[in-house]
Amino acid sequence: MVKKRVQEVEDGLPVDFIEQKIIRNDGIVIEVEVKSIPTIYQNESARHVIVRDITEKKKTQKLLLQSEKLSAAGQ
Repeated sequence: MVKKRVQEVEDGLPVDFIEQKIIRNDGIVIEVEVKSIPTIYQNESARHVIVRDITEKKKTQKLLLQSEKLSAAGQ
């Protein structure tokens, strides 16, 4: 999958965000969304990489899902 996405970026195709887990410098694992956009920097091909921390968003989604399951079980 990574090779395919790198090739898409190199081909100049738009690529959606993908979710990944990464390890921060302090050793904590976080969940992120990553997107790479081809660009030109100082007349050279380059990539603009966007990394968004979605750890709290994922925790909130998990809690909401658990709450909905408990609510449905209580009916």
